[in-house]
Amino acid sequence: SKIDFRNGAFAIANKRIALTSEFPVYIVSEKLNPNYLVIMLRFNKVLSWFDTKSVGHSGRKRVYPSLVESFKIPLPDRKTQDQIVELMNKTYNNKLLTSRKFI
Repeated sequence: SKIDFRNGAFAIANKRIALTSEFPVYIVSEKLNPNYLVIMLRFNKVLSWFDTKSVGHSGRKRVYPSLVESFKIPLPDRKTQDQIVELMNKTYNNKLLTSRKFI
C-alpha cells in the first residue's frame, strides 16, 4: 500500500486479486526470491528511510512507487537468497515457538 508501505504494509500474492491504485503490483524475475525482497524491505532502518521520504499529512503519508523502484538492495545469487529466506523463516518460527505460552 502506498499509504502504509513505510510501516511494512506489503505482501506477496500468488493468485489473482483485485486491487486499487493504492496498491502497486510488481512481477519479479526468477532471479529474485520475493520473500527475500520482503525481508530486505522490512529492516527497521529501511522502513525508517522510507518514512523520512514519504509525502502527505500525518496518517496519510504515501510512499510513491517511483521511490520504491529506485531503492537498491543487495542481490546475491538466487541460491543465497533462498538460504537467507530459509534461515529467517527458521529463526522466526523458533521465536514464535519459544514465545508461546502453553496451557
